[in-house]
Order: sequence, then structure tokens, then C-alpha cells
Amino acid sequence: FPPAGGFGMNTGLQDAHALAWRLATLVRGESEDGRREGKIEDGPAKRGGDGRDRIRDVLMSDYERERRAVAASNAALSVRNYERTLDVARACYLDADHPSLLVKALESPPLSLLPMETRRGMFRNLMRAAMAPLRCLEGDAPPPLGGHADRVAGNVGRVLGG
Repeated sequence: FPPAGGFGMNTGLQDAHALAWRLATLVRGESEDGRREGKIEDGPAKRGGDGRDRIRDVLMSDYERERRAVAASNAALSVRNYERTLDVARACYLDADHPSLLVKALESPPLSLLPMETRRGMFRNLMRAAMAPLRCLEGDAPPPLGGHADRVAGNVGRVLGG
């Protein structure tokens, strides 16, 4: 799961809940329809042989079938949302690789020979310039960026389907 939207955490919590009620049912010795089949600690003679094993098999086979579909669906939605977020960034002429490329350039000669404070200032200024496409969307962008704002807004609208 990409680290956005909490889908991995939510799926894990749902899995824990689905497993907890199944284990509670097994420990209490109930069948799926609520009939008492004998508790685990009663032993096979009191439970009527392999009743607990049958309950466990039914409950756990259902668990796998139910949870796998939910987890697969959540994973697909999470990846789709993450990719869509990257599409919006690209529509704004931003790329997730640009900051790392900038750091790499600043760490290579001849720029690496400059004092660290100078390189930090260069990084801040270049990042500010790279973020100009977003600032132009604020509505009060100066005329040279106004047309660019329209292009960015159009790009984002196409990505979002609106």
C-alpha cells in the first residue's frame, strides 16, 4: 500500500476485527448460527468430537475468502489514488524526481565546491522557482504567469475529469 489515505492501516484494523470475532466464536464454542458446540477447554468428549475443528475450518475458510477480496480492493484503490496524485503534480509541471535531481546536482562538482550555506540558498531559490506553477493558481498571479495558470488549471481539470 502506498503511504497515503490510510488504506493499509484500515485494512489491518478490519482484518484484526474479522479475526477477533471468529476467535471469540471459537473460544466460546458457538457455531456460526449461535448454537453452543462446547468451549475449547471442555475437551473433545464434552464438545462432541471434532465440533470445534469443524467450526474453526468454516470460520477460517470464510475469513480468507472475505478478507482477501477486501485487501485486494483496498490495495488497488490506494495505488490508483497515489498515481492520480502524481498525475495532478505532473499536470502542474511538478515531478517527484526533481528535488533529488537538484540535490544530486548541488553535490556534484563544481557546485559541491561551494560553501554549504550557498548551496542551501541555491536549493531554496531553485525550489521556489520550481513551485511557481502552483503560486500562479492563487488567482492574483502577475500577467506573465496568468496564462500559465490557465494551462495548469486546464491540465488539472483534465486529470480530475472536470
